[in-house]
Amino acid sequence: MEVKQRTLLLCILLCLPIVLQAQRLREKKLIEEQVSAIRNDPEYLSAVGLGESIEEADRQALAALSSQITVCVSSQLDVQTSVEQSADNFSKTDRVNSQIKTYSITNLPNVKRIEISEEPEAQVLRYMRADEVDQLFKDREDKIKNYAKMGMAQEARMQIADALRYYSWSLTLLLSHPRDASIVLDLPDGTSMPAKPWLDSKINEILNGITVKVTDAQEQEDAECPYTLLLNISYRDYPVSNLDYYFHNGQTYIGPISAKDGRGVADFYEYPQDFRFRCEYNFRSQAENLDRELRSVLEHIKPQHFPTATQTVVLDTKMKKLQKEAQKARQTDQAVEMVSTGNVASVVETAQQEEILRVQEAVSAPPTQESLLTECMQQVEQAVRDKKYEAVRSLFTEEGYNMFEQLIAYGNATVIAPPNYKFMQVEDGYLCKSIPMQFKFKNNKTLVEDVTFRFSPENKISSLAFTLNKIAENDILKMQSWDEDSRISLIRFLEDYQTAYALKRLDYIESIFSEDAWIITGTVLKKAELKTEDRISFDSRNVRYTTYTKKEYIDKLRISFAGKEFINLRFEDNDVRKDARGQEIYAIQIKQDYYSNNYGDTGYLTLLVDLRGDLPIIHIRVWQEQKDEEFSAARFLGSLQ
Repeated sequence: MEVKQRTLLLCILLCLPIVLQAQRLREKKLIEEQVSAIRNDPEYLSAVGLGESIEEADRQALAALSSQITVCVSSQLDVQTSVEQSADNFSKTDRVNSQIKTYSITNLPNVKRIEISEEPEAQVLRYMRADEVDQLFKDREDKIKNYAKMGMAQEARMQIADALRYYSWSLTLLLSHPRDASIVLDLPDGTSMPAKPWLDSKINEILNGITVKVTDAQEQEDAECPYTLLLNISYRDYPVSNLDYYFHNGQTYIGPISAKDGRGVADFYEYPQDFRFRCEYNFRSQAENLDRELRSVLEHIKPQHFPTATQTVVLDTKMKKLQKEAQKARQTDQAVEMVSTGNVASVVETAQQEEILRVQEAVSAPPTQESLLTECMQQVEQAVRDKKYEAVRSLFTEEGYNMFEQLIAYGNATVIAPPNYKFMQVEDGYLCKSIPMQFKFKNNKTLVEDVTFRFSPENKISSLAFTLNKIAENDILKMQSWDEDSRISLIRFLEDYQTAYALKRLDYIESIFSEDAWIITGTVLKKAELKTEDRISFDSRNVRYTTYTKKEYIDKLRISFAGKEFINLRFEDNDVRKDARGQEIYAIQIKQDYYSNNYGDTGYLTLLVDLRGDLPIIHIRVWQEQKDEEFSAARFLGSLQ
């Protein structure tokens, strides 16, 4: 019996390779028949790639499929696109080919793959239905229209730098679209216009409307560039809140420099009679970090050039010699007043502006206290100018001086104009607004910031912060239903929040998040990436949410901070709601611009914060690429209640 069993087992083992070989041959024949059917079917576009590895063969197949799509699209275009031919006179097919390369074919759900043979003689088939080619362009057309719509919304709020960015991104994507001439934008007045001429006109209109004036001149004999000009940058007399720009110092363009509330600087080796000023309008670094699709487009499509981005700034003849101190002080006061109140505030209703001025007056410090604190601030200002920081250590608390040292280490810090100090009385002491400063980093990156100093009841500087820009600050000050202390407390929280990231104060950030904080990052997905489990139940859009514990988030920040020379946050366009029961609990949805030496993005930050204790406590933090009503301040606060 055992002999028979062994014989049977031996026969099976001998026959098994033959059976497996036959099975492989049948599978290979089925694949070959399937591939042949697809290749010979005119309803499909297909291409086969060869390589020593599956990955190499797949890349070859995708490249060949792109060429198939190019031919298909070129044959469908009956008229020239609206994009002008380049100097090297590309043919229509050449232009469409460069446009097709900007599309990530790999991620499209309707591009399928068959592995024909294995390594080392790998073959891969990539194919899609010919009538699905239009799906390549539909999503991009939607994004073109969406960026244009975002630009219109920002322009309506007089946030010109943001409007310029979104219009430029919309145009860059449009240049990558083979059917750009047929794309039409719906305008706020109910009319429609072809996208290309409208975006051209709108970007030129904004660039032509930007005015640069020199409002003050400073001289520092021991500085590498001893002459500093203080600039006022405006659009139709409104300060441009967050424009990036370059200036020519006689040898090369310097920048990017980030203006704040219309205030910028330009440093020179010699005092100039005039200089070239160039607005940033491509925002390439932000585009590449924020939007993978835009990054792909910028790798293959040259953005449109706008000569109107560059202008010559001519200095007034009376400023070609440094002015007397009295003249400089008067001009600076006028410049600060224009930036701080007049023009920015005029974009809000008159009643709201009156409320803003009333609150500022209500919290002003008594004159006797102002005199004492002014003397202290003048010493700090001089210490920064002379770089003799230890001389003013006695004016700070221990924590306050630690923050001051972090501020000085933030960049090559200098005072850019005589400050116009304003003091406010708050529950735990006084606030001083502010010293205008610039911070210089590697690769000519410069930031302009106003620094607020906070005083303890003992008149010691206990903390400092970068101020909010006037748009964000006024959005809070105009809330007439809140008392003055609530408004000032919320402004202080947002200033502390953005400053903590700038100065990399990880201990402080860790202290203000509750132990069970809900920390979420949302990313809009393409259809191929969407999975049901990626979506939170109350969300209706194609968005992936990544949730972090407090420890995971702090660990992530620690790694991020270590790899960055500088970080800068700018807040605008805030929607703030207060707990209906009158408690100091707030929901905030605010647009955040994030800048660093190796990363930048723009998105919307939503926070649920409790300001009732000595330290604020954040219970929910959500960051998203686009504004989402699912995470509005009203909805957050409604959920809490």
